[in-house]
Amino acid sequence: MDLEIIKNYVADHDEFAKWMNIKIEEIGLGYAKTSMALEKYHRNSANVAHGGAIFALVDLALAAAASTYGRLALTANASISYIAAGKSGPITAEAVEVSNTHRLGTYEVKVRDNDGVLIAIAQATMYKKSEAYPPAAEKKD
Repeated sequence: MDLEIIKNYVADHDEFAKWMNIKIEEIGLGYAKTSMALEKYHRNSANVAHGGAIFALVDLALAAAASTYGRLALTANASISYIAAGKSGPITAEAVEVSNTHRLGTYEVKVRDNDGVLIAIAQATMYKKSEAYPPAAEKKD
């Protein structure tokens, strides 16, 4: 499968990622790197990256990495540890596959700010559905 198809499909169809300004920068089998500019609306009242914004970045990296096998993958379980404040953007999340079975994949994600500071580490189990991803192109009349 041409993995650029997944990257382009997400860019065109993931409305939440577009709204958050999250992009897939790199994609490979069982791997994805996402980025997000650290805009004012991504910051909390302490003026650092909001934990929810960081987790959204992580979640897209997970979905992209796990979906590289051509099947829709959804987060079944995830945990995140925030290590340092994200002060400078863009911030990136790099998802790396740890294990892969027919239905489940386990991933580790490291999140870094623009200065290379590790700001969070996440671990997740992804559930791979039977349906193809991305779905077949819609038929035109």
